[in-house]
Amino acid sequence: MQVKDVLKAPDTIKKMEYSIVWHLVFEKELRNGVLNEFCTEKFSSKENKFVTSSGDVFLDELNGEFMKKLIAEKGKKFGFSKYLSDRIIRDLGNVIGIKELTYRDIIATKKKYSMICPVCENVLENRGDLWVILGGRIVCVNCSGEIKKKIVVNEVSIPMSEFLVEKEPHPLLEDNFISARKKFEMTIDDLLNLKDFQRRVGSLGERFVLDQEIKKLEGTEYFPEYVGEVDVTAGYDIVSYERTGEKIYIEVKTSVNVGSCFYLSTSEYSRAKELSDSYYIYRVENVLAKDSKEVRLNRYKNPCNNRLFNFINNGWKVDIALD
Repeated sequence: MQVKDVLKAPDTIKKMEYSIVWHLVFEKELRNGVLNEFCTEKFSSKENKFVTSSGDVFLDELNGEFMKKLIAEKGKKFGFSKYLSDRIIRDLGNVIGIKELTYRDIIATKKKYSMICPVCENVLENRGDLWVILGGRIVCVNCSGEIKKKIVVNEVSIPMSEFLVEKEPHPLLEDNFISARKKFEMTIDDLLNLKDFQRRVGSLGERFVLDQEIKKLEGTEYFPEYVGEVDVTAGYDIVSYERTGEKIYIEVKTSVNVGSCFYLSTSEYSRAKELSDSYYIYRVENVLAKDSKEVRLNRYKNPCNNRLFNFINNGWKVDIALD
């Protein structure tokens, strides 16, 4: 039995709990601890949203109705504590035949088997028949028809052959962006795993930034640390330094084209607000250029207080105003 079968038509209070928690964790990618704020007092039944310290979080129409029914059934003090949400996830796992299902299991599964279309922003399964490449962008087939009407593009089937990424954050000098780029080749087989293609594009961008930081810190006692491989919940990919010794936290956002928007997860946005001037977005564009000199890198300090950024609360989409 699959999750979608269990949640197809929730007809009990327990299944409604399953549906809401799955919606918040799988579709909204909220951190488990944040669910403590999802309670009656912070729920607006008129707008189907929770007002939290990280911003407003909207439920879809179906789960909004379920939340209203839960409040009516359980009373005004109802809320999804971490303990309750852990139990709900574990119970859902038992129903579908997965023992000790956890929040991390759900997030890992989503990252592996789904992706967001940059045009319509819908999250779709990671299947080759749902995605195409148009003009250097990976888009869902639903959006591809409209794009073809507006511009003349070459439709390409993507992704690539086996690509080795370093497993240890040190020593970083054993590899560099140039050698990593040479290993990055595309084959039609990669169409079967577009999410893996995006992950590897991201890793390539992080390697590019590491090279830049190593070069920047030459002659100092400091060296960047690549944390993205070992802690995906940190809210940043690299810990580095200014030449004067101030520690900075870098989240790398990479794309194969130039000028597209990017996404911040809830945890990345929270860390950006928390770390303020110590937090940077390093925007790497045109990362698959054959000449590394054509790769573009822009450095944005304190993104939550940057006038160039327009945040759209969708966990988070960011547009950059180009001069």
